[in-house]
Parts: sequence; C-alpha cells; structure tokens
Amino acid sequence: MIKGPQGDKGIPGDKGEKGGKGIEGAPGREGHTPDIRIDPKSGNWIVDGEDTGFRAIVFDGKDGKDGKDGNIDYNKVKIHYITSNGKIAKPTEIVDKKIK
Repeated sequence: MIKGPQGDKGIPGDKGEKGGKGIEGAPGREGHTPDIRIDPKSGNWIVDGEDTGFRAIVFDGKDGKDGKDGNIDYNKVKIHYITSNGKIAKPTEIVDKKIK
C-alpha cells in the first residue's frame, strides 16, 4: 500500500443543535471543618487533636548570636501551605503584598 500526501482541510460543517441536559451527578461527600487549637504548653498548632509540630506561639528564650544585616522587604509576605492535618502541602512562597 502506498500512502499519498494528506489533503487540504475540508470546510467546517453546520453547527448542530444544542444537546439535552446531562444526567445529574452524585452528591458530594460531607465536608469537614477541622478543630484548630494552640497547645498552651508547646505553643504548637493542634489540628483535629494532632500536634503539627509548627509553632504558633514563640516563648521567650535565650538571646541568639548577633547576625549580619540582611535585606528586609516589608512589601513581601510568606505563604505557608499546610493541609488540614498539619502536613506541608507545597513549598512556602514569598509574594508581594497587595496594598490597597
């Protein structure tokens, strides 16, 4: 069998009539509102009774070593993506603040 070159594209046909309404989907599962608290002893976020290991409160501690001066940009915000069970969902982003 010998295959020849592809022919030109044809003229589009007339638009068809609108189809009927599709079948209704199944109901979604019931949502869950997590119970979020701060452990007063550790200062960590507690989500649904599970310690996430992430600090919500910083307790006074010993002073650290002096660091070198850095570039502080107060027009930036860090966004931490955490799942409802306290796991990291995706890496932290640093974005520009939206100033109105």
